[in-house]
Amino acid sequence: MYRRPRCLYWILLAFALGLTTSWAGYAGLLHAADRWLFDRLAIAPAASAQPGTALIAIDEASLQALGPWPWPRGTHARLLDQLRAAGSGRVALELDLSAPGSSDPAGDAQLAAAIRRHGAVLLPVVPTTDTPGLSAHRAPLPAFAIAAAALGHAGIASDDDGRTRSLLLRAGPANSEWPALSALLAGISPPTAPATLAESPYVWQGCHPVLLPRLVTTDMPRYSYHDVLAGRVAAGQLRGRPLVIGATAPSLATPVVIGTGQRISPAEFHVMAAARLQQGSFLIPLPPLVIAAVGVVLPLLVAAAGCIRLRWRWAATALASLLPIALAVALAAAGYWFAPAAALLAITLLLLGRALTTGLQLWHLRERDGRTGLVNAGRFERALAHALPVALRRGEPLGVAMLALDGATAADAAILQATGAAIGRHARRPRDVAAHLGQGRFGLVLPGTGRDGAVQLIQDLQADLRPVCTLSAGVVAVEDGPAAPRQVLMAATAALENARALGGDGYVAQSASPAQPYGPEC
Repeated sequence: MYRRPRCLYWILLAFALGLTTSWAGYAGLLHAADRWLFDRLAIAPAASAQPGTALIAIDEASLQALGPWPWPRGTHARLLDQLRAAGSGRVALELDLSAPGSSDPAGDAQLAAAIRRHGAVLLPVVPTTDTPGLSAHRAPLPAFAIAAAALGHAGIASDDDGRTRSLLLRAGPANSEWPALSALLAGISPPTAPATLAESPYVWQGCHPVLLPRLVTTDMPRYSYHDVLAGRVAAGQLRGRPLVIGATAPSLATPVVIGTGQRISPAEFHVMAAARLQQGSFLIPLPPLVIAAVGVVLPLLVAAAGCIRLRWRWAATALASLLPIALAVALAAAGYWFAPAAALLAITLLLLGRALTTGLQLWHLRERDGRTGLVNAGRFERALAHALPVALRRGEPLGVAMLALDGATAADAAILQATGAAIGRHARRPRDVAAHLGQGRFGLVLPGTGRDGAVQLIQDLQADLRPVCTLSAGVVAVEDGPAAPRQVLMAATAALENARALGGDGYVAQSASPAQPYGPEC
């Protein structure tokens, strides 16, 4: 059951805010906030590479042992033969094989033969950065590509903040999209590219993104290239294990910054990505239109929670405001990612609006009497203290009236409400102030109104109220110079008491000096 028709306003406002922030999220204006939330809310468990993918690192120790880079490709051929003898699983050879070897002409043929003998070697296709947006890439020479079990793209995309949180399961120019090298290493065959992608063969594009939250390298099994080549790694540690052979030495590897801020090599990224894909520890982002739709619905639910008549309405609203966070966490646990920034922003703005409105209402109630809708005694006294110097400065009269309901009608709530409404109708100019002072007494401050104008207003008010009740009034006109608020109030109160002493339903009008009865009903 809804509390008041005003709830429709909040629901419409929530709808408008949801549309606006969802558009902002769809347009990419909230990506920074979504990334910040992703780094803290994504709860996919951290993948452990044991007993899965391992790294054979071309590290500084290997460079010292085997000499400066590049090494003869016959060296890589010997390593692959050792891995085949150890019974390793798939091997991603994360090396640039797009040009013939310069230091070892015979090494190309040896490496191609070793790749063919192993039977499960994966080679990378790497997009280049010298022609942004185009399909320029480095692919292995045909001899290597034919010998390899498969080619996979090794592109690593970063977000606007320079950090990498995702992987495209398929990427490349139109009609030539390659599966991700990490997906092939994990034994996953990504679906084909949708027909909605651009058909131009000159545009590098990707599809089927997955998110990789909280990547860690602390538990990654790794072996030095030179140790494996020298036989210092037991065959049992390599048997059946998917492997990545790649550079980790700072002089060779361009660092990749992952979501935690850690700088790693591309080879390490492929190992972690393959481990996540093997274990299913990744998140699939929801389509942008679904996120936008949810971003509109959630603020509506919060607005509705604030409108339902509940004892703990504010608690229900606060709980409803956590829906975007709860939904993001719950979907992350199920393997999906909902970007909550748009919904959170809409709900925050909605709650700020409600808090501001409530504060204004409380301030309004602080200044007004709830039974009559008129201002209270404190506001009346401040209005009088302000109006007196203004009237003196402008050289205009100021009318002040004190009114009281006659008899026992002051205790009747309906009569109080009717009297307040009638006084509000008659003292309706912008500068007029009408107050309920308590116990059936009322006060009027009438700037720019002399004694005759104030008397006329009182007569019209009494005539308007006679079918319901009667009241007495004391009128003071400040026309002849300065007067203190206390002096004016005392004079008006004295005039009111004189009018009540005369039998009620009348008025006494006087100046701010001692009472001088005035008017036909004194």
